[in-house]
Amino acid sequence: MLGLWIPTVIILVGTTFRPLSLQDIGLKGITINTSTLGPWVTYFAFGLAGIYMVSLIYYLVGSKVSRKMRTEMVELKKREHEKIPFKDILPHSMCHGQRE
Repeated sequence: MLGLWIPTVIILVGTTFRPLSLQDIGLKGITINTSTLGPWVTYFAFGLAGIYMVSLIYYLVGSKVSRKMRTEMVELKKREHEKIPFKDILPHSMCHGQRE
């Protein structure tokens, strides 16, 4: 794995000591095209996506750390499993609602 990063580090160090810029070697910054939908819609969509990602990370961390949240999620899976009309054809490991 380290062998893959050595050429990258050499190139980036070389750009700091020579008159090359990052654009000269093919790297450029991120630009957001707001001309299609307008800046308000574009940034609002990015904001919603950011809030969604933060909530997913919150629940991921919470499910790993909080015992209460884990038990609530197991109970929710059991309740939702009872509503599945095709549960007879599901694998046996899914019928119990928990992975082992």
